[in-house]
Amino acid sequence: MTERLDDWITHIGRLEWSAFLLDEDWRVHWVSPQLKEQLGETDEVALRYGSHLVDAFISPAWRRTIHPDSQAEMLQQIGPYILSDLEERGRNFREILPEPLLGLAEYITPEECPDVVSFGFQYLDPRPDAGLDSYRVNLCFMALRDDAGSLYGYLVLFFMGMRPSLLELLVRGDEAMYERMANLQEPAQREGAILFC
Repeated sequence: MTERLDDWITHIGRLEWSAFLLDEDWRVHWVSPQLKEQLGETDEVALRYGSHLVDAFISPAWRRTIHPDSQAEMLQQIGPYILSDLEERGRNFREILPEPLLGLAEYITPEECPDVVSFGFQYLDPRPDAGLDSYRVNLCFMALRDDAGSLYGYLVLFFMGMRPSLLELLVRGDEAMYERMANLQEPAQREGAILFC
């Protein structure tokens, strides 16, 4: 089934989407270059390739980019499916989840994962000099099945939490203008003019 996941890597790479792939056992198979950039991490060991999604998400590389409040929200959103998977594998979530999330997990009832799950979270830029507040990122978590309906993995796509009509305005803009706008984020004295009519 790895070949099928590799086909997805080709398509996602061509489109330059922020995404990652899990195999049918919820293990991290691949992280797109765009998502690696957002995570501020390119090392596959740090990104927990081959590890279960829970093990990856509680690692520093992933966890530092998700606002603490959103970590709890994410657990409530996908926790039922993850706990169901962990139970099937004979793993105890109490031995895996970090303390702040452990108390929440006690109130989650395991459920079988549907083919599509979507939700959002507050993203934190991991770069110390970024100077950005957290912002909304939406994700779509999709089961991947072959022609016979057998599960072979999961695709997780990330999108800016912004309406397409606003993104369209950005696409139409001038890159140099956006660079100037980005530079204006830093408070400083600047020349200006006031016009009177």
